[in-house]
Amino acid sequence: MPERPGHLGVGDRLREPAAAELTASAFALEAADGGLLWRGLSLADLAHITMLVEREIVPQAAGSRLLAALLRLHALGGDELAFEGAHGDAYTNRERRLHQEAPDEAGWLKAGRARREASTIAYLLATRSDSWTCWRRRAG
Repeated sequence: MPERPGHLGVGDRLREPAAAELTASAFALEAADGGLLWRGLSLADLAHITMLVEREIVPQAAGSRLLAALLRLHALGGDELAFEGAHGDAYTNRERRLHQEAPDEAGWLKAGRARREASTIAYLLATRSDSWTCWRRRAG
């Protein structure tokens, strides 16, 4: 991943980057959750872009193309994308794929939300879904 000011905290809180081995192992672990997080990431992205289009923050034409690309990604499912730690966490891998699908519109996805928001939503949805499944099995 390219180094830039503020990348992985360098220049913000850190004077130098974390060891490459630490970064690589962290991204590998997070990328390994890609299949688990895919649906939640997809739903978070779809909801976010829908809101941005409805609020006229994203132009209608760009929003339509971006929503079409997000729906194509959603239809793929998490098992059809190779999540690679070399490209970062699950969110960054998904964002990379979105840039391939809609290079001119993909940047709008970042408008008005924190970097980890989609990942947090995806983890919550996955955890709640799994908890609900366990509860139903136990109750039934």
